[in-house]
Amino acid sequence: MADDSSLTDQHVPLVSIGAAARILGLSTSRVRGLVAEGKLTATLTDGGHRRFEVDAVNALRDRSAPSTGSTASVVRTYQLRATDEHSVWLDLADAMPVGQEARAIAQYVITEMVNNAIDHSNGTQVGTAVGHDARARVIITVTDDGEGIFRHLAEGLGLAATIDALAELTKGKQTTDPQSHTGEGIFFSSKAVDEFTLEANGYRLSFDNTRDDFAFGTAPTRVGSVVTITLDPASDLRLTELFAKYTDDLEFNRTRPRIKLYELGVTFISRSEAKRLTAGLERFADVELDFAKVDDIGQGFADELFRVWASSHPNTVLHPISMNSAVDFMVRRVLPSANP
Repeated sequence: MADDSSLTDQHVPLVSIGAAARILGLSTSRVRGLVAEGKLTATLTDGGHRRFEVDAVNALRDRSAPSTGSTASVVRTYQLRATDEHSVWLDLADAMPVGQEARAIAQYVITEMVNNAIDHSNGTQVGTAVGHDARARVIITVTDDGEGIFRHLAEGLGLAATIDALAELTKGKQTTDPQSHTGEGIFFSSKAVDEFTLEANGYRLSFDNTRDDFAFGTAPTRVGSVVTITLDPASDLRLTELFAKYTDDLEFNRTRPRIKLYELGVTFISRSEAKRLTAGLERFADVELDFAKVDDIGQGFADELFRVWASSHPNTVLHPISMNSAVDFMVRRVLPSANP
């Protein structure tokens, strides 16, 4: 196949590289790699932007869909008292034929997750596996036999229920041992890879960065925690750029919680719901509140969030985004000077 061709047939349904990436479940850098490998053909607009025939993208997705999941090529088990995260990385590094940036990401994520198991799981073993899926993406798993990350965090932070820990982890900078850990490892790891999933205590928290989305649900109840990472071997993400996106003057102070994660419904009424949402946000200077798919909010919720809490925490700026007209009206009614 040719790399690129002129944009000639305007009647053929075409999609952008971003849309093609979402259909394939890959990063845009990996889509560019598929073009370079001759597995996908791109056409060019007059402005020099790549476009892809949607039928060809769908066909490639169907051909690439894994039939039996990922295949692990390197599996290791370590005794927590007798290992350290750097030694684990050295054991696994050669199993990953990836680019320079992807290697840096893999090292960061693996060492952070293994260190979490060593310091926080209260278990005896940590297991690792490295493999690949049918789309040539690297699949990394880190498991332990401890008490489970969600229960550990809920108890350490004094949360009302284990499930509340899932919402707290999306805010970032959560740790039960602030003297020894910054609490940034899971947050940045979840942002650095294509997909990042935590399973523990019967729950699942999943981040999909190819679609800029995350979700939580139930998982099989098992001992310990399971972290699954999916990484594009051709990723061009630089960790320094990722860190800079969420820091000011070298201090981690930005986060982006999404309202839709915290309840199964899409309506927020009570002050208690607002208090639950804002728990811990005072650690940050800049917070985006994404109201996408939220149908409406109540006066009590809006007042507690944008007047009571905001006035009590002047060093934290709340930025509501993606509001429909009803939500926008309620926010402006409570805080007329707000400029989302």
